[in-house]
Amino acid sequence: MLAADAPGPVVLLGVWAGSTALLTADPVRRASTTDVLDDQPAVTPADGCVVGGGWFGWLDHHALDEGGLSALAFHDWVLRCDPDGEWWFESLETAERAGVIEHWCAQARSWLAAAPRPPAAARLTDVVTDGTTPHVVAVERVQDAIRDGEVYQANVCTRVRARVEGEPAHLWLNAAEQLAPPYAAWFTDGAARAVGGWSPELFLARDGRAVRSRPIKGTRPRASDPAGLMSSDKERAEHVMIVDLVRHDLGRVAAVGTVATPELLVVEPHPGVWHLVSTVSATLRDDVTDAELLAATFPPGSVTGAPKVAACALIAQVERWPRRAYTGAYGLVSPLAGLELAVTIRTLEVDGGDAWIGVGGGVTAGSIPHREWQECLDKAGPLVAACGGTLPQEAPAALPLIDVDEGVTTTFLAHDGHAFELADHLTRLGRDDARTHIQVRRAVHLAGPGWHRVRLVRRDDGVSVSVTDRPPPRHVDGQEGLVLVPVVGGDGLGAVKWADREPWHAVEELAGVEPPDGAALMVDGAGFVLETTRDAVLVVDHDELWAHPLDGRVLPSVTRRVVLELARDHGIPVRLEPYPYDALLGADCVMAVNALHGVRWARLVGNLMWDSPDEVTRTLSTALLRRWV
Repeated sequence: MLAADAPGPVVLLGVWAGSTALLTADPVRRASTTDVLDDQPAVTPADGCVVGGGWFGWLDHHALDEGGLSALAFHDWVLRCDPDGEWWFESLETAERAGVIEHWCAQARSWLAAAPRPPAAARLTDVVTDGTTPHVVAVERVQDAIRDGEVYQANVCTRVRARVEGEPAHLWLNAAEQLAPPYAAWFTDGAARAVGGWSPELFLARDGRAVRSRPIKGTRPRASDPAGLMSSDKERAEHVMIVDLVRHDLGRVAAVGTVATPELLVVEPHPGVWHLVSTVSATLRDDVTDAELLAATFPPGSVTGAPKVAACALIAQVERWPRRAYTGAYGLVSPLAGLELAVTIRTLEVDGGDAWIGVGGGVTAGSIPHREWQECLDKAGPLVAACGGTLPQEAPAALPLIDVDEGVTTTFLAHDGHAFELADHLTRLGRDDARTHIQVRRAVHLAGPGWHRVRLVRRDDGVSVSVTDRPPPRHVDGQEGLVLVPVVGGDGLGAVKWADREPWHAVEELAGVEPPDGAALMVDGAGFVLETTRDAVLVVDHDELWAHPLDGRVLPSVTRRVVLELARDHGIPVRLEPYPYDALLGADCVMAVNALHGVRWARLVGNLMWDSPDEVTRTLSTALLRRWV
């Protein structure tokens, strides 16, 4: 509706200030700091004003850091559409601007009288992502920090980059009409930069002294059963941690005893996904300003992590791109309507000819890296499609851990009544609950002293447990070494260990190997080492330990994770990076690790031979046996 040549246009659609639309242009002044939010000029509101005007714009994720920026502009009029579809011209009038406001009032009448025009064509082109590997590596690094006690969770994000064909504002508007989010908004900074958002999440709403926040954390694709969100211990724990963080943030500026959670763990539908949403409310102390409210709560907890300061520092280390507007906040601060800011997610940022959409998700100890990447695709897909683009599916299809029709399994060792890494194995099985813990521990206890093999199979009717005797794992110096036969092509065996092992046995038969002394080594079509049919594969090259990222093509091996953790404890450099098969000629050692044999070394890989394990492999074999025994 706003004319294309209106200076500094702002469009807000959804539920802002109890309205379905707010439009304005021609700002009185611009500012790049949040301090101005407490600087409301003396005005005379027009009769019946609900909003009238105020500060509109966005805060970059680092807006409150030293050197951080925001893009705010003060507007002294708005054109507002109420829930009944009636339009109102509202203003905050001053003597100096009376003529200007009268001009825009006349313009608003002409816009409303004009015949509706079809939306102009615009679309995203040349859409690319950073791909699976960088994101899953970042997720694994966050999980290392969680195990080290640095954070409880952190939000890891990536970018979908593109070019805009047509006018960016038209692109945003077309998508907003399709997606119909509660907090859609379009802003420019007066130069080449613009932010268009389709946010589902309310960061802060202040009406007088009452303030509330509605954090979102927890996601499932819309095609899935939403009950899966409520039944997921990982999703619920992740969400409650953020609710606690928001309560703490508001508690820093709230009157004592006023912080409350009127809604907790509500499942809501949003474009392409289901989300878990809660509401946290409080009453601000009388002396608290909007700038102080932001200082206590920004950036939003749902897009940082817990504890927030440590999570922000970790995010800066693991992410490839500075976040800029993404995961900040946008909206309005009005002397009449109060403050209303949405979290800057589901957002299109434009700078010159470049455009990008940020997506991400919360990572906890129970996260499976390739599923975190899939969650990013689930969130980005509807946005890119609404913008007329096509999201490249660079990740292999994620095999659903909860699809247990054929049964999924995990196998590990127990010794003298103790099951090694039990919680991690149950997490991978999708059954990290108290009942299954007790079931497994009871079976292991009844098996008595000595070494045992524990096999769990999960099917629709529950988890079965079998415990059998087996010899203890051996140090690599007491092993003859494995024979690994490469099988080239394909994308690996996937991220789920199915109870039906026939496809794996078929690969071994094709390779002509006989376990336990031999295994088929999977090598993808690009020539990178993946895993064996029974083990995770780690390569020692010039005293560095290489591990293939958990990109959905290899099993998220618990023992792999433990060995990488032990490597870091011993000062051995770890590289989460695909290793080329052709480079094995220069490798110090190839090791195979699993939860039954621990660390093993390969004496023969294809036509390459090693005489003995190297020192790094010996060190890790010793460390793992000490951990177990």
